[in-house]
Amino acid sequence: MDAMMLRKILMACVALSTLGFAGCGEGGQQDAAHNEETQLVLTSVQDFLQALQAREKFRLQRVLHPDAMLTSIDLRGDSVTMKLTPSAEWLDELAYKGPPLIESIDNPVVQYSDAMASVWTAYEFRIGEELSHCGHDAFQLIKSDQGRWLIAGVTYTMQDCQ
Repeated sequence: MDAMMLRKILMACVALSTLGFAGCGEGGQQDAAHNEETQLVLTSVQDFLQALQAREKFRLQRVLHPDAMLTSIDLRGDSVTMKLTPSAEWLDELAYKGPPLIESIDNPVVQYSDAMASVWTAYEFRIGEELSHCGHDAFQLIKSDQGRWLIAGVTYTMQDCQ
């Protein structure tokens, strides 16, 4: 599959996921309850990002569903490269000492319905003090039986920062 086709597929997926969540909220949902649930979803994402920065495998395992997948879409260079990684494998790659992995997100958009949620956001990624890349994250979360939001998947693009 060529780079142009992958970009078209990515854009179609983004458009469909956005449309799929439009208007999914409960009509009579209270603002306070909505804001609280939105904050709980964002807290799970922030916990993930803080644990990533500290390279704390145990904290990452607490916020990731055991079967979570991470999908990277590297848009840098002449071709698009996609990689699907099970969270256990991804966690093993992070389990060494090194500089902090700092991901700063900007204007996250949260959508949820019942026991599923999505967070879409732009981000900037640094390894230590050095800017590595920018892109967009799409976090998919599910609500556990205990009421905790767990990350079931993260799909992210990697591109040169403008």
